[in-house]
Amino acid sequence: MGRLLIAGLVGGIAMFIWSALAHTVIPLGETGMQMVGPDSAVTAALQAELGDKAGLYGFPGVAGDPHRDEAAMAAMTEKMKTGASGLIVYHAPGYNPPMNTLMGRELALEIVQSLILAWLLTKLAVSGLGARTTAAALVGVAVALSTNGSYWNWWGFPADYTLAAMVIQVVGYTVAGLVIAFVLGWKRKAAEAS
Repeated sequence: MGRLLIAGLVGGIAMFIWSALAHTVIPLGETGMQMVGPDSAVTAALQAELGDKAGLYGFPGVAGDPHRDEAAMAAMTEKMKTGASGLIVYHAPGYNPPMNTLMGRELALEIVQSLILAWLLTKLAVSGLGARTTAAALVGVAVALSTNGSYWNWWGFPADYTLAAMVIQVVGYTVAGLVIAFVLGWKRKAAEAS
């Protein structure tokens, strides 16, 4: 159990370092992301419309539930044919979490992912550095497809953004898997030698 925890912790730190590099040194983290100008009318209109109601919003909005009401679905489809549509993550004025809080949360998330990955790699019928790293990479592919692939398909996320986000995830899982496989293998060999 201790070996598993160490492998997961170190793998999570490796995944975090890769993710940080992908967003700060390599331009992958910025691929496909466009920014609205600081004095844009869009920002003022969103604040006027949504005020302090932070959340995830799809538009165009229609009366009724387009998932359950055929008339509402038809109305939404018509609006989408002639007007803009999209998805917005909106935060009320004043949202500005400290960078160290965001980084700490991200590190915690990646450690949890890596702990799950370490546990999974010990349960698979594979051993050795190459096989475990390959298995971890395949888990990364599944994660990337199930999240970013679906966002691209259903919400129309840009293809370049989607591909870059998928690369970040797959490489992150591969790096974590390599580190986990090394720690698990190294610890096993050390135990057998004593």
